[in-house]
Amino acid sequence: MGEAKWIFMNHAEALIHGDLHTGSVMVRHVGAGTEAESKAFDSEFAFYGPVAFDLGALAANYTLSAARWIALGDDDLADWNLSLIGQTWESFESTFRGLYPSRIDARVWNDELLESLIEKWHREMWLFAAAKMSRRIVGLAKVADIETLEPHQREGAARGILRVARQLVTERHANSSPAHFVELARHTLHDSKTG
Repeated sequence: MGEAKWIFMNHAEALIHGDLHTGSVMVRHVGAGTEAESKAFDSEFAFYGPVAFDLGALAANYTLSAARWIALGDDDLADWNLSLIGQTWESFESTFRGLYPSRIDARVWNDELLESLIEKWHREMWLFAAAKMSRRIVGLAKVADIETLEPHQREGAARGILRVARQLVTERHANSSPAHFVELARHTLHDSKTG
């Protein structure tokens, strides 16, 4: 977690939301043939920080919700929540790649840098997700998805989240793809289920 804190305090890469979760986003779907539009709000914690911070926060919140649904025996909703990790990452990456050709100086910010940044943000997303999940279980800011479960279900869900967080930290350098994140989370949360 020391590395996560260091990156958080010293990498002013972009203006980030700082407290991004599904309750901080509004989505408007206009109709057939048009794309949905989304807007983030409640940005009182916004600051210049690491790009991967908000991505990790969202991945953590999706995983916390999935832990609840696994504890309640609804694997379809759990899988849907976990699928949002990949969808969020893919949307971010495709948007960033689409904007990258308009960078100021392609001699300095070349295509190799782009690939390096994408890979770095993958690993950092895992690290920030682990920090957020751990904080929501053992810190003061508990999450309702876990806290409102019956005690016999809460035990396994909380233990599963902490196990996922530990694996994210230790395995992020081996394979930090969103698909691997989802596989790891799904397996660990099911193995930790109680009640």
